[in-house]
Amino acid sequence: MTSGFDHALVGALLLTGFLMLPSRRPVILLRLLAVQGALLALAAAWQAWAQESLPLAVVALVVLGSQAAAVPIALSRLEWGPPEPGLPILPAMLLGCGLVALAILVVLPVAPGVTAMARQDLALILAFLLVGLLGLAWRRPGLGQAASLIGCGHALMLAIVSARGMPFVLEITVGLMLLLATGLIGLRARLLGGLA
Repeated sequence: MTSGFDHALVGALLLTGFLMLPSRRPVILLRLLAVQGALLALAAAWQAWAQESLPLAVVALVVLGSQAAAVPIALSRLEWGPPEPGLPILPAMLLGCGLVALAILVVLPVAPGVTAMARQDLALILAFLLVGLLGLAWRRPGLGQAASLIGCGHALMLAIVSARGMPFVLEITVGLMLLLATGLIGLRARLLGGLA
């Protein structure tokens, strides 16, 4: 990703990850997950247009249908138990800012041929992944942990879509979605085992 619009999309995705950390209500989590999926589809469509890539356009449609619509609807129909607490707002934002700073420090020593804008995008994508991992580690098994797992998957999909000239982008994206589905099934089975 190289333009300012790409940068804004990655920043908006990171913002939705931040907003998921303190969320307690299932409706809010599912809406944020749908918005995150729609933003990811928009990022894939933008890359498809910028790179004139048909596989990326197909990825954008698949992500829009699955991550922005089907997954949030399917998760809303499942029983996840009582709502679990999210992180308090101030610690969530401080931890999130710390993760962004960590991502920037990790990405700074990247090869000298990489532009500053590409480094910033890479740092934001890494921060997006770290915020998802924080939610995954903090929350108990339930809808919040499922949303964090999907958020991590969104960060990985964004990294795949953002890589210019990535071969087999459609196949890798579909494989990642199947891996996420398997993880959600395992999380759901673990939750049901804990309730029994």
